[in-house]
Amino acid sequence: MTGTARTASLSDRALRRLFLTLFVRGRTALARGKPSAPKSVGERLFWVLVSYTAFGLVAFAGIGQPVLVLGAMLHGFSFFCLAVFLMTTAGETLFNRDEPDILMHRPVAAAAVLRAKVRVLFEVALWIAGALNLFGLWIGAFAPDGGWRFPLVHILSTGLSALFTVGIVVLSYELCLRWIGRERLESLLTTVQVGFSILIILASQFGPRLIGKTGAQTIREVPAWGILLPPVWFAGFDDALAGSGATRSWVVAGVAVSATLLVLWLALGRLAGAYAAGLQTPIAAAPARHSRPGRRWLHALAERPPLRWWVGGAVARASFLLTLAYLLRDRETRLRIYPGVVPLIVIPALMLMENHKATGFGVYSLAFAGMYIGLIPMLALDTLRHSSQSPAAALFRAAPVPGPGPICLGARHAVSLLFGVPVCLALIAATGLLDPDPMHLFLLLPGLVASPILTLFPCLNGHALPLSRPIDEGSQIARSLVLIGLFMAAAVVAGLAAMCWRKGVFGGFLAVEVAVVLLARWLMGRAVADARWAPAG
Repeated sequence: MTGTARTASLSDRALRRLFLTLFVRGRTALARGKPSAPKSVGERLFWVLVSYTAFGLVAFAGIGQPVLVLGAMLHGFSFFCLAVFLMTTAGETLFNRDEPDILMHRPVAAAAVLRAKVRVLFEVALWIAGALNLFGLWIGAFAPDGGWRFPLVHILSTGLSALFTVGIVVLSYELCLRWIGRERLESLLTTVQVGFSILIILASQFGPRLIGKTGAQTIREVPAWGILLPPVWFAGFDDALAGSGATRSWVVAGVAVSATLLVLWLALGRLAGAYAAGLQTPIAAAPARHSRPGRRWLHALAERPPLRWWVGGAVARASFLLTLAYLLRDRETRLRIYPGVVPLIVIPALMLMENHKATGFGVYSLAFAGMYIGLIPMLALDTLRHSSQSPAAALFRAAPVPGPGPICLGARHAVSLLFGVPVCLALIAATGLLDPDPMHLFLLLPGLVASPILTLFPCLNGHALPLSRPIDEGSQIARSLVLIGLFMAAAVVAGLAAMCWRKGVFGGFLAVEVAVVLLARWLMGRAVADARWAPAG
């Protein structure tokens, strides 16, 4: 190995280790020397992967299914989790505002930086995908047409799927830089990311629905348009090498390999120059726009009933207006929240479409869709805590407010108005127009009743203080696990509601839920109101 090649290899390894440490531990933990910061990358990853392994228990739903069906379910679930995770973290990883100040004067090629970051994203994606598929490896070994080859083949297909997912996310940013241009990228990237995230979620959801207990059982039964869905590609890869071995499965497996190689070639080779241009000249923030008198209408509405009664006191109203201003006008805030929140609205729509029959929507699907009235604002409120402008949140402490409670409640009302109300109205309209049984509208009530608890949960201990915490990629994994746990709890509540509906005791269930929610709302409200500022530093 020549001296130049050896130097390049050492540089690549150093960059990879640096970016991996920053990604897993987080910039904040290292910068502040927090006592709670993990002592090593392995320690942080261990607990994260244990949690993802627990979520992989969903694989037991595929017991007794053929390899194609099990593979579609596993790859669809993994593709969804990885795509949403990467779309909410890759932007900050690939284009960090502080990075050019550190790397611009060093002899580090932009291509080397891109390779190191893609490798880190791939490693994290592969670890998460491996944890999610751990139980599925052994379930597939006992599938009707499976065997000892399935675990080995599925490990390979999972690696290809992780590579494809990382490559397609990186490629989307590079295409934005190439087509939109660096100057306009920041203003349009939110729209592009939201659209791209919706496409990914549609692909991850339609794949398992196309192949499954109520869909195709063999590759020959998959319609031609189904071959366009990535989860079907990698399920066909499993079926070709460890399942039926059908000729069409081999063709689909070839599509999976070819598409992965093509995406990686484009992302790391053909379009790497677009990334280099964006890295060398950081994306400049757009000049601040002066507020026009026409934009004061929101202030006027907040000062009048009924919005004034709902939002609360002066501090809560100020927080309400501040939060709405950031959600509607600040590009960085929109870029972090909308790509991760808006695409999730597709899921209840898909559930209603799938279960819409002559007799109306499926009972469980409608009950679970109603839970999104609170789940969507909860996710937005949790994400809103993080901002690159977090040092300015010290202003909250300087205000004559004893604790963060009123500020958190104002932000809670803002996200509920912007996200929760439209979701609720859309679900009511869809059910009323498409379901012939108007009584099914009552199935939305469990989600509507639970929404105050779901949206208040992030406010406990003042954690929902808007824009108060630095952007920390390392904490994103842990926070996503908590949110997934809440989604699973919501699914349990929806299941109980559906069961009580079928047994004719829905009224009793709703009465019990209202009583529990009122008690929990009172206790949580007291906790939020009594929260005090933590000691500075």
